[in-house]
Amino acid sequence: MRSYRSGCLVVAALLVAPAVARAGELGDDFGLELAADGERVAIAAPLSNAARFDGGAVDIYHLVEGTWRFEQRVTPRAPQFRAEFGTRVALAGDLLAVARADSDGAEQAWVFGRSAAGWTELAELRPPEGAEDYDFSRVAVDDGWVAVGTPYVMRGGAVDPGEIHMFQKTDAGIVARQVLAGAPGSRRQFGETFQMARGVLVAPTPDGFETWVRAGTAWQLEGVLPYAVPEYGQLDAYAFDGATLLAIEPPQGLMRLYSRTADGWSAPQTIEAFTDASYWRAHALFGEWAAIAISLHQDPDDDSDPARVRFLHREGGTWKVAGQVGHESPDYFGVSLALTDGWLWAGELAGAPDRFSEALAFRRDRVDWSLQATVTAVEVEDSEAGCAVTSGGAPALIGLLLAGRRRRRRA
Repeated sequence: MRSYRSGCLVVAALLVAPAVARAGELGDDFGLELAADGERVAIAAPLSNAARFDGGAVDIYHLVEGTWRFEQRVTPRAPQFRAEFGTRVALAGDLLAVARADSDGAEQAWVFGRSAAGWTELAELRPPEGAEDYDFSRVAVDDGWVAVGTPYVMRGGAVDPGEIHMFQKTDAGIVARQVLAGAPGSRRQFGETFQMARGVLVAPTPDGFETWVRAGTAWQLEGVLPYAVPEYGQLDAYAFDGATLLAIEPPQGLMRLYSRTADGWSAPQTIEAFTDASYWRAHALFGEWAAIAISLHQDPDDDSDPARVRFLHREGGTWKVAGQVGHESPDYFGVSLALTDGWLWAGELAGAPDRFSEALAFRRDRVDWSLQATVTAVEVEDSEAGCAVTSGGAPALIGLLLAGRRRRRRA
């Protein structure tokens, strides 16, 4: 459900901003989507007015000498009114893929590349050939490849099975290479969700996790990893980093973890780590660590914060629960997660209209995690194109007055 907003922030306070805090506005959904790779993290704000009203933006932060610093705000070369750019993001190496969404679904995607001059737009990805209606619902990036899912494609007045469109960065630009197509019937909505890493793409379908592998410039279907309990059908609660696949199995909340080797998938390890959770909303994997955002079961009279991020750690080849973190401002904590070496990023959307959404950075010390930085809304100015980030400087202006801007309402 949505209400509506208009106008830009009005300057109401003057303070010195922390080095890590920059960019954003009230109601911009800053942190709705996160993507991390190495020493960089991409934080989406799909309702940002940076370039157009609700046009959306993605902020890139870079880890420099142990401190996360703002690197660049990314918007399309041709920004659009209410495009909600940043609804989906994927980051790997020097490539960033971003999709937009509107009330009818995601219908555009962009690829950005990083050079010495910063992040620049390399391509705006077009709709599938012959499509009369379509959705771009998911993006993934891996080793110079970009995958875009179109689970809904209409051609000739009929709905085709879903597709995943594969693009590759070359000296000639971003080149369309292949379409991974879903079969009629059981694989309809193929491409609605998938993850790609280390030359392997995993896509859950009603039959199991399809595994596609890259061979040169072609992708081949390797097989289907069946679900442990087939009647539960397609799983959305999963994560894959190229070496490990984790999947939460409803309704009991059992976690199954598969390892991928040269010989295929291992038998799963099962952990009863989430039987106390009423639901789970985001998942992330990096090496020997996994993070899962959950909401704990609560007594109806209990008004404490039920939102947590729970960690799993692999020791000696065995995964175990390794603690959890929460936050003192629990509005939609953990709506998105991103793991990188020694760091967890968690998005937290603001439920109250006078609060800023945030992205929180937790740092690991051996097996303990602690909050190190909060990125929130600072440094905005009025402009003809909407609310834009200023060029910087020690003083930062935060707008705390709002002129009826549109916000998402969440149940």
